[in-house]
Amino acid sequence: MLIIGYADVSSLNISNFNYEDFCKQRIEYLSTITDPKRKKQSFFVWRLLLNVIGEFGLDPSKLIFNKTSSGKWVCDRGLFFCLSHSDDIVAVSVSDDLLNSIDVQVCKPSIIATVKKINKNNAINSKFMSDIIDATKHWTLFELKTKGLFECVDSFVIKDLNGLDYVLSYTFKNDGNNKPIIKKYQF
Repeated sequence: MLIIGYADVSSLNISNFNYEDFCKQRIEYLSTITDPKRKKQSFFVWRLLLNVIGEFGLDPSKLIFNKTSSGKWVCDRGLFFCLSHSDDIVAVSVSDDLLNSIDVQVCKPSIIATVKKINKNNAINSKFMSDIIDATKHWTLFELKTKGLFECVDSFVIKDLNGLDYVLSYTFKNDGNNKPIIKKYQF
């Protein structure tokens, strides 16, 4: 099973939530973050991860999480998961049997310049050079490709409470029988 979860955290404040069910390593990691926006994103993406893990019938407080030397979080129960956040949207992909990856990006005009920089060989259709949503989609797919997993890929657009567009793209290694469950969460 693969669950793609996302949440809008624009109206939320960390002070209204607790860390009780966070693992020690995550609490330590959060304590090193000084930028309030980044801390909020990191807090709520983890809160979302724990919610999604609960849907697998697992008690997240009984799992052991560690951060690898490359900065990737891993779990002792063989769950495959990936975390992403951009501005006010947090997203996770979690599976008990499928490698997966996720990327979410807010759609901003500056993404067009970024896409132009990576398009040195004119491999991108020219429509990506003017359409912010298409350029953002291309960027998220580029990000997924750099993570090394580019098999079953899909993207969709979501809006936050402020009306901003985001592109959420995900990929997973599929045996042909799996369709992800996509779910919006609220805290």
